[in-house]
Amino acid sequence: MKLRSELPLEGPPQDLRVVGDRALVALASAGVAIVDLSSGAPRLERMLEPPGVATSVDQWDDALAVMTLTGAFLYDMRASPPRLAGFAPSGQTPSRDDGVMLDGRFVDGELIVSDWTLVERYAIDLDGAVLDADHPRGIYLAPGSDATVPFRNVGDRPMAIHLQVGDEALSLDLAPGSTGSLTVAAEAIAALSEHEGRRLLHPMAVVDEQSTTSTVFLVVRPEETSPLERPAPTDAFPTIAMADGALDVFHLPSPGIRQRLNFYTTDCAAMWPVIEDQAYLWRRGELDDGAELYLLGRQLIGGDGWNVRWGLTDVPYGHYDVFAPPRVREENGEGDVYERFRIDELPAAAAHPTDYVVGEDGVVERVERYYRGRHALR
Repeated sequence: MKLRSELPLEGPPQDLRVVGDRALVALASAGVAIVDLSSGAPRLERMLEPPGVATSVDQWDDALAVMTLTGAFLYDMRASPPRLAGFAPSGQTPSRDDGVMLDGRFVDGELIVSDWTLVERYAIDLDGAVLDADHPRGIYLAPGSDATVPFRNVGDRPMAIHLQVGDEALSLDLAPGSTGSLTVAAEAIAALSEHEGRRLLHPMAVVDEQSTTSTVFLVVRPEETSPLERPAPTDAFPTIAMADGALDVFHLPSPGIRQRLNFYTTDCAAMWPVIEDQAYLWRRGELDDGAELYLLGRQLIGGDGWNVRWGLTDVPYGHYDVFAPPRVREENGEGDVYERFRIDELPAAAAHPTDYVVGEDGVVERVERYYRGRHALR
């Protein structure tokens, strides 16, 4: 084969779909590129920027769907610019509370989406409106902390959020495309019933007199939790030992810098859009407002060359298991480090391990099991 022409694109490519004389390319946090192929040389026609990490894209007539790690976005391509006509959060079906949308295709005018272990089928209405608010699935809290719950209205119509917590009614008005938050006091959280380590909030979104109710899981760190595991925001992150590719030992968190600690595994398809996108934003200085990135896992990351194959040789990483010097295991003590910081009570994107964003002072700022890339909700 002989290369005829090319078009450089910005962002880590996740999916390519050719529909008629256009190529649709999902580029994680960079969005979706619509490329015109009609004139021979590919030409960038427009970019779409759904508020998520784009993993897949497809088009049927005037309907274009973008699947992201946190939900599917439906665009009406008849409008200029294209209008968001629908949004379906991932992991919010009646059968389970975790999920991640990795692929989606139109079939006979309906959208079929893989949401981790589920296949979901959505009806399409280009004249409709976004009825669901985008919000965190779960929030991890230190004991005695208030919970600030952010909400994003991704649609083009005003949205009202109503939340009843005990005897208190909280409300929030969101203009199209805006983000706001509601704060639930620690006393009100303590009064909520707890089941399997979770307390539930049920916010209701109202658009054009139509309402939808969703769930936010609040997980409060138990008072008796060891200071060496599961730190919550406002807690100090405990010192852990890691080995780098040269088997030199180093310690985290690194003093004086903001950092995202990603406890990853290489055997999970849902991890790869996260790792690629975090590396992309890190190289641009855009990850968590300029934070350093560390990939932390059991494996020697370059042991089988996968960091070369995935273009990750420049990303800082650490490992702690059998390939690490004995000093690493001695300093970390008993138990698997990966499991020590995993918070299973929080809903997760496909059993995603837990990420920690740690400030310059070594204190935890955020704890996440759903990754939103450039479009963080806070």
